[in-house]
Amino acid sequence: VAPNGSMIAVGDERGEVKFWEKKETTWTADPAKILKAHPGSIKDLAFAPSGKALLTAGSDQIVQLWDLVTRKVVGKFDKHADALVAARFIEGGRQTLSASRDGAVKYWPLKKFENLVLATASELAIAPTANATPQATTLTPAQTIPIGGTIGNLVISPNRRWLFLFNRTNGSLVQVDTTTSKLTRELDLADSDVFALSRDGKTIATFVPDGSRTWVVLIDPVPLTVRMRFRVDSKPYDIAVADNGLVYLSGDGGGWTDIAVIDTNKQTLAGRWGGFWNRSLLQLSSDQKRLYVSSQGITPGKLEGLAIPSKLDDKPNPYSAKAGNYAFGGAFTIAPDGQFVLQQSGSAIRIAANQDEDLRDVVKLAPHLSAAVDAEHGVMFLLAKDGTTLKQYSYPDLKWQKDYHLPVLATQIAYDGKSNRLYGAVIDPQSAASRPRAKGHGDIHVYDLAVGR
Repeated sequence: VAPNGSMIAVGDERGEVKFWEKKETTWTADPAKILKAHPGSIKDLAFAPSGKALLTAGSDQIVQLWDLVTRKVVGKFDKHADALVAARFIEGGRQTLSASRDGAVKYWPLKKFENLVLATASELAIAPTANATPQATTLTPAQTIPIGGTIGNLVISPNRRWLFLFNRTNGSLVQVDTTTSKLTRELDLADSDVFALSRDGKTIATFVPDGSRTWVVLIDPVPLTVRMRFRVDSKPYDIAVADNGLVYLSGDGGGWTDIAVIDTNKQTLAGRWGGFWNRSLLQLSSDQKRLYVSSQGITPGKLEGLAIPSKLDDKPNPYSAKAGNYAFGGAFTIAPDGQFVLQQSGSAIRIAANQDEDLRDVVKLAPHLSAAVDAEHGVMFLLAKDGTTLKQYSYPDLKWQKDYHLPVLATQIAYDGKSNRLYGAVIDPQSAASRPRAKGHGDIHVYDLAVGR
């Protein structure tokens, strides 16, 4: 989303970037403005603080800087050895930070492009003092938990005792004890980079590709040991797991694919539900009676709900959130009390057990990288797209309360309302600069917050 909120850029699997512009109350796309950005899929996009330039990161291992006036590439960064997974402007646009699938994190100084990427004084101007947003409080980490790698899937257990994450640099699943803020266990899961924790906190599910087939792996979270593993005929991209042992896998590959339903109690494929776009993202509702599917790489994006049938080989009829002036698709979080789907695009969609009321009401929030909700204590945090702004909202009325400033770049957050602690998966750009050959620089910062009750 552009800094002024008037434009949305969407990248797809064909390497194209499409632009949607807001005109009065509607969003329209201009086919003439499509950028042929990369020969393969686009993995991430970022507008410059000026709004006049766009950063694109592709599966071709290249980061590109585009002038949106001339529609031309003005700079390329080709120092990665694997497909990109993320790219961001940092330090107000003076450099970029990018991460690739092999865990490498690199930065790119943009001094010669500052006239293009930096916001001018007029663009940074704020309203008169009476209406100005209060200055954000800068947080200082109370503790640092060393991870030493690129962090993926930061998840806190339902009882708030454990943090789980993937260290993508060495391919391990990591457990952190929140009572001591110390790394307690690691489990080698090479060739896997995504996992799901069941709602009851008793099962971690992941998968490991094995040629044309895939190993489904169930893990006991507390001892962090493998409970079972078995192979299925599937090429998955994302995973969701229910308390009753059902596992849902979205498909990888190109074009349309299916969702595979796995009964882990019988170690069998229980159903295939076709007609979903490849690389869709999955989450279960809090009552685990519905599966939500969010598309990636197509415009406009879709968020669909599926009522899980009693006969798993019967495909349920999907129903969709109504777009209107809101952006759907992409990564999302479901609040633990099951009231909202929070999409990283900034759309908060109310969900309900009744299909006629499900995915109907939408609230516009700030676009973000990560969301953390503690319904019991009535608070929600959004990590803004810049990776350094933390926005606090009341919950469930979703009213903005205040902003915090993080001293380093964060990619994910988790929050424990009981202890008032926020956990951030962070990358220090200066660490990346001082260790340019190191694969990963990620740690967990622990922040003690004074959140009102």
